[in-house]
Amino acid sequence: MKFFLMMLMSVLVLNCSSSSQDAGQQTDSVQPEQKKAERTYDIDPEILEQPGQPVPPDQIVPPLQAIKDLDKTIEQYQLGSDLTPEQVEQNKELKRKIIRGTFDIRELCRLSLGSHWETLAQKQRDYFVSLMTRLLETKAIFSKEQLRGGDKLYTINYNKETLDNNEKTKSTVYTQMYVPKEKMNLDITYKLLKTPYGWKIFDVIVDEASLLSNYKVQFHRIIDKNGFDDLVGRMEKKLKDISK
Repeated sequence: MKFFLMMLMSVLVLNCSSSSQDAGQQTDSVQPEQKKAERTYDIDPEILEQPGQPVPPDQIVPPLQAIKDLDKTIEQYQLGSDLTPEQVEQNKELKRKIIRGTFDIRELCRLSLGSHWETLAQKQRDYFVSLMTRLLETKAIFSKEQLRGGDKLYTINYNKETLDNNEKTKSTVYTQMYVPKEKMNLDITYKLLKTPYGWKIFDVIVDEASLLSNYKVQFHRIIDKNGFDDLVGRMEKKLKDISK
């Protein structure tokens, strides 16, 4: 079993093989004139809003400190089977805060779609970003939720940070988690982008397994075979299923 340091942002697992077959069957039953109908994209503008205010450049904390601050925020997450409705809502709000305030979902979407991103209209991009945000808010699981039992769930070593381009707008933070119960070490690497709102994560790599790369493989396979709208439809269904 593998645990993520900050959260298990489970891959969407859109099941490209079996789902593609289902999608193909649906496509075959659609009349040509129906295929040409333009899809509507209902976007919640609140999801796309940047949380908080821009940070003065001289007050932006370094990437490594940003990851430390994130871990401190996650410690506020409450565990237990007897949580009050207020505590359950506080947990939901905390996840919302972390997903929207700590991750650069737009950059994650742009990179995962690659060349397909350039072919999309602005409303399609915005809808995809909002849909991805809702999926991650619903499906993300903190490592604290996974590692139940024991007072010391894990320890974290913050090894180093690097600046990855001449403009100093991209960074990599290297950390390592040790899980005593599992006697297991995990290398956790974060890819961050500097924004007016601070350093934001756009990829998490666990023992060389990249969240971004995983999404990219799935998305490209589906779009190349069935188109962008098919990918969106699968993601909408996934969101509906996990929200039940």
